[in-house]
Amino acid sequence: MKRRTEMEYQNQIDRLNHEHEMETEKLKQDHKMALKEKEFELRHFKDDEIKKATESEQNAKQDYAVLKKENEMLAKITDLNADIIDIKDLVNGLISKLPEINLSTLHLHTGDKK
Repeated sequence: MKRRTEMEYQNQIDRLNHEHEMETEKLKQDHKMALKEKEFELRHFKDDEIKKATESEQNAKQDYAVLKKENEMLAKITDLNADIIDIKDLVNGLISKLPEINLSTLHLHTGDKK
């Protein structure tokens, strides 16, 4: 009877060891699967972040180009306005130097010869 009890205990120990090994193997597999999933997520997250950063950079470059063009156009308008003011001053200066013509003393002669 002692032998049978020892065998039962040994069988039970073997069974428990086997169950423990199976559980350990399952946990390892689950852990490997979780790591693979996390690696996949991180890889795609990185790709998404790079894509977003690239798009943001492109948008910023386009905005910069538009603002630069607007700035150039405003500079041209400012230059034109300054030129117009200079021309107005020049014309006003020339007009002020012209002799005054008194229209009230002018008489119109018609060419009537009889």
